[in-house]
Amino acid sequence: MNVIDILIIEDNRHDEVMILDALREHNIQDKIHVLRDGKEALDYFFGPQGCLGKVGICYPRVV
Repeated sequence: MNVIDILIIEDNRHDEVMILDALREHNIQDKIHVLRDGKEALDYFFGPQGCLGKVGICYPRVV
């Protein structure tokens, strides 16, 4: 099975836990990254250490 990157952007800790539990229940064991808000998401993609210019390296397949 192929492993895919999943990016979760969620500011509510309770909702984050529910999402992660649901993924585990359905045997989704891919690489899961959790960011807390839109600023963290923008930094993830466009910040100094972000994905901009790194084609195919850190862009998730599911957001």
